[in-house]
Amino acid sequence: MQNVDRFRSPTYGPNLGASGRITAAPNAAPPAPVPPLRARYPIMVVDDMSVSRGVIAQSLEVLGCSRVQILGDARSALAAMQRGPVDLILCDHMMPGMTGLDLLDKMRRLPDLAMTKFILVTGASDPKLERHAAALGASAILWKPYGLRDLRATIEKVMGRKAGLADGIRNVG
Repeated sequence: MQNVDRFRSPTYGPNLGASGRITAAPNAAPPAPVPPLRARYPIMVVDDMSVSRGVIAQSLEVLGCSRVQILGDARSALAAMQRGPVDLILCDHMMPGMTGLDLLDKMRRLPDLAMTKFILVTGASDPKLERHAAALGASAILWKPYGLRDLRATIEKVMGRKAGLADGIRNVG
């Protein structure tokens, strides 16, 4: 069985201010800057919650990821990937209709999508879920709550440290 990389954060993810932009927690020391990824490969974000989609999209923007497609459900994501595959998917687990693991299972059965890197995003700390994700071939699990550094580290772990370079990303082991 494949081992799924685990990323847990002792800190909470970014706060959303009244403007909908990421803000620092009140009275918090300014965080050290997170170096950008400058990822040039296509990324898909799949989450049924609009606030979660917004936070992840904004975080990817801060990290310098410019080719991001955002979808609100797994069925739409599967259809979009069949029209044009992506190199990395960040997908929430608990969604109505089709869960993140259901999407991963369907992807692994399709030759054009079988090797796509897949990060399952979940708040459910469940060893059974972790084993199931590993058995289906998830590249990593990003545990909620997470911070910008956790997101960057997870993407780097899955895509490689030089992930910003367009050099055969699909073939990264």
